[in-house]
Amino acid sequence: MLKQDRNTYKTWFFDCDGVLLDSNRIKSEGMREVAAYFSPGMADDFVEYHRNNAGVSRFVKFNYFFSTMLERKEYQRDFEIALRIFADCCFDKMMTCDLAPRLVEWLKALPLDSKKYIISGGLQSELQEIFRHRKLDSYFDGIFGSPMTKEENLSYIDRSFSPNRPALFVGDSLYDYEVAKKFSFDFVFVSAWSDFSEWQAYFADKDVAIISLVTEL
Repeated sequence: MLKQDRNTYKTWFFDCDGVLLDSNRIKSEGMREVAAYFSPGMADDFVEYHRNNAGVSRFVKFNYFFSTMLERKEYQRDFEIALRIFADCCFDKMMTCDLAPRLVEWLKALPLDSKKYIISGGLQSELQEIFRHRKLDSYFDGIFGSPMTKEENLSYIDRSFSPNRPALFVGDSLYDYEVAKKFSFDFVFVSAWSDFSEWQAYFADKDVAIISLVTEL
């Protein structure tokens, strides 16, 4: 259960993949494509790393892949290639993947005086184009993503827009929960499309609302 009635929240923060869009599988496929291009034998391990670090940007993950998994010191050219492979694999699919059921109707029903932001690990320019193409951008006061981290984007919003409390963060990863806790936001975990396989055990003793899909709120 939410700590308070949903209509009392003045600011809403939403993760994108696995919350608004059924896109976690698309991102995993993209990570597999990247790893298979450079080192096929490491594809499974890299996808597991990606899923265990859901919500973290592709920039961090590809740096880890080259510097730690492949133990390379110089990889800037291949890093750029990895970014292109990932974007080519994922971008078009993100344009057409499933939305959370009844998402538009649900967004319209949120309090009109509340602020709503997307805070994602996805590339900000891509996210803005995807939500504009899908005619969803008008429901949000801002769409923020990488290369800045979620913490950096939330700090920027805090400085620039002074969002009112109480605030709610809706996410599907351990990282989302940790970020919400750092900023003292209430948190809702969305389970249906999450890559966080241990969520039931992790949240068992925590005061966190758990729902299957965001539109159940």
